[in-house]
Amino acid sequence: MTLSDLILPVTGATLWTAAQMVVGFVGAVFVGAILLPGLSRSGYPQPDGSLKEYKLTGMTLFFVAHIVFGALVFGFGVSHPDRPPFLVAVRGGQRAGARH
Repeated sequence: MTLSDLILPVTGATLWTAAQMVVGFVGAVFVGAILLPGLSRSGYPQPDGSLKEYKLTGMTLFFVAHIVFGALVFGFGVSHPDRPPFLVAVRGGQRAGARH
């Protein structure tokens, strides 16, 4: 299997699918930043002397994203229907660990 076998042709349909995936991911990160817990820290003093509070959710989002993507790929087999699942080693056209 070569790299060109893994790359889809660029068409209007594939661009639309890619745009939906990017918007979905950014939307999920935005919602996660609002809803997930995180540490609160005070920022630098403002010109009026007040301190702004910031919620730090980056590490929580990182872990949740990896858990969700791992569950989708390895638990539910979500991938392109004509190609092997993302991050799964392929040996001789078969998934690694697949029964022969």
